[in-house]
Amino acid sequence: MTSIKRILLPFLLAVPLLAGDYSLQAIENFIRSRSEVMNDTNRQTGCGFSHMLDLRQHWRELSPDLQLKAQQLLQSAGPARQKQTTSPGGHFIIHYDTSGYHAVPLKDEEGNGIPDYIDSAAVILENVWDVEINQLGFMPPPDKYGQPVSTYPVYFTKISDYGITWLVDEIQLDNRTIFTSYLELNTDYSGFYTKGLDGMRVTAAHEFNHAIQLGYNVWQTSNYDLVDRFFMEMTSTWLEDYVYPQINDYYNYLYFLFNNLNSFSFNSAFSLYPYANSLYLHMTSELYGPRFTVDVWERIIKEEGMQALETTLNNLGETFAESQNRYGVWLYFTGHRAVPGAYFPEAADYPMLETVKKRTSFTTMLPGYGLNLFEIDVTNNRLYHGGVSADSGKGQVNHICNGVPLNESVSFGKVQYLEYNTKMQKPVAVISNASDQKAESVRYNLQAVVIPPPINPVIVYEQEGIPVFKAVPQNSEIRIYDILGRLVQKLHNNSSNSTSWNLKSMSGKTVSSGLYLYFIDTGTQLIKGKLTVLR
Repeated sequence: MTSIKRILLPFLLAVPLLAGDYSLQAIENFIRSRSEVMNDTNRQTGCGFSHMLDLRQHWRELSPDLQLKAQQLLQSAGPARQKQTTSPGGHFIIHYDTSGYHAVPLKDEEGNGIPDYIDSAAVILENVWDVEINQLGFMPPPDKYGQPVSTYPVYFTKISDYGITWLVDEIQLDNRTIFTSYLELNTDYSGFYTKGLDGMRVTAAHEFNHAIQLGYNVWQTSNYDLVDRFFMEMTSTWLEDYVYPQINDYYNYLYFLFNNLNSFSFNSAFSLYPYANSLYLHMTSELYGPRFTVDVWERIIKEEGMQALETTLNNLGETFAESQNRYGVWLYFTGHRAVPGAYFPEAADYPMLETVKKRTSFTTMLPGYGLNLFEIDVTNNRLYHGGVSADSGKGQVNHICNGVPLNESVSFGKVQYLEYNTKMQKPVAVISNASDQKAESVRYNLQAVVIPPPINPVIVYEQEGIPVFKAVPQNSEIRIYDILGRLVQKLHNNSSNSTSWNLKSMSGKTVSSGLYLYFIDTGTQLIKGKLTVLR
């Protein structure tokens, strides 16, 4: 069963957000830019989709004259334009003016009667369709019957934003809410961070994906905001770089993430945060391939964005808590800390994340789905274990030791082992809150590990160049770790009271010289010790 309605009614019922979630001045500029010449200081940094959503919620807070203009915009199925043309592949109908305020550049070197600017747009839009729909597998935007659109409308308008995707008709289809839409591109990209046709390219990739997203399931809050607005902007910004990797317009947003990492939730849609947070999808694309993001959107048909992300990760054997903490590690290796061939491919061009300096024990706060990195002021050459406890919430902690992360993060309440000496870089604790609730009291503690001499009956000695564990209680497990806390080998003595280690890791590689820790788990007792391998 399909039902369709034009989306004015929800606007009449809109409820104001808390102060600071939007800028009324930005909404006013958003409207005025369509009929008034705006200077470059009024150019918007991001796309106009979020400004349109803010207008949708808050138009009744505007002055009477702007309210009238707002209603006209929100009820429109597209602005009137003088001319139109169809893109080469037939997927887009492009509407444009050749005179007046919204006129496009008229240069026509091909002499086909169509401005070169529009010819270029037609080619760009067809490329975007090909990459996002044919190659990646996103669904085409819906038409008013909920079916894949045959031709999608694009309008050229003089605006202060890169571009805008407008919601038109709300459709109820198979227990889903979806929207038809149209796209506005700018008549001039000279005043933006990315200029000219490159500005149009990234805008087309970004805004057209918003149109695609509106065909999955639009989860709405009680005040008609979009629950998954954060993921919509993350996805569209990631796609800019996927479709046009040579342009890098997203660099313009990264400072907002790196300067404010500890201030916002992962699912925050505030200001430029979700644009910069698209780096998370750069990470998942490297780890799981670009199809990962499409898989999340296919889950959004049945569940909201954060749960869809969790489900998609679970299907790959990971949790969001683990993935979020891994993201923190990747963010550390940027700027001059970038490691060639590892982490983000363009990490050297990103800002460098500044860690927060802390003592070995401290208490901090993390917002829901929050993340922060702390440099720990260790002064003594010792073996340590570090971990986090919290009164509420759940989360993960990992350590970066001398520029190398430990294998996997551990959950709150567990510890990791690490060794430090004064010739090493200070260890960094990556702490993430995987709950949607603020964690008011997150307590970190790094303590020196006291390892007593071997306790009878276990004796470790060398025999023919390999270590032998003697007088080990039967059916024990011996776990051997390197100094970075990474598991190297597991041994089992079964019914014997002794066993040996052939100095090979679980992958079969011969281990290098150095200090190793062992833990003998008898089932009722945990015996700790250390041994040195010399070659």
